[in-house]
Amino acid sequence: LSGRTHRLHSNREGYFQLELPESSDQQLTARLPKSGWQRQFPLSGEYQKQQRIIITDIDDTLIETGATAIHTMLASTLFGNALTRQLVDGMPALLRALSRSQSSPVYALTSSPWNLEAFIKAIFERMQLRLDGIFMTDWGLTVDQWIHPNHRQHKLHSIRRILRWHPNSSALLFG
Repeated sequence: LSGRTHRLHSNREGYFQLELPESSDQQLTARLPKSGWQRQFPLSGEYQKQQRIIITDIDDTLIETGATAIHTMLASTLFGNALTRQLVDGMPALLRALSRSQSSPVYALTSSPWNLEAFIKAIFERMQLRLDGIFMTDWGLTVDQWIHPNHRQHKLHSIRRILRWHPNSSALLFG
């Protein structure tokens, strides 16, 4: 991109992440040198500095989950879906109004695992709310974690990353 090569290595599950710098390039070329695979990806959109960004938690901020009561949370997780889950009164309308008034991007944070991504995207679709980014966790057993990573560290790291992306913007945090 822009004449620079960015070398990436995937994690143990095959995923990788690249934060692209601002560029006037119209496409990104991805290559896997050992296999000879190469593909062009169009870059769309235009980077715009935002006056305000919105960062929201999911559980008991947008969706009633009863996260503080394990039996309530398990019941709603096991027996609910994106159409039946109770939304927190007023939050969808508030976030729509705030995001549309200045085209503010909306980022969602949750300590939920990535296998719930489609569910969360369906909730945002149901709320008729654009989702500009989602920050979830990778659950599993590793040297550094037992089942899931530290909730507080995940949220702080995610918020700091978003704020780095929008260094001169004000932020509204809901949670």
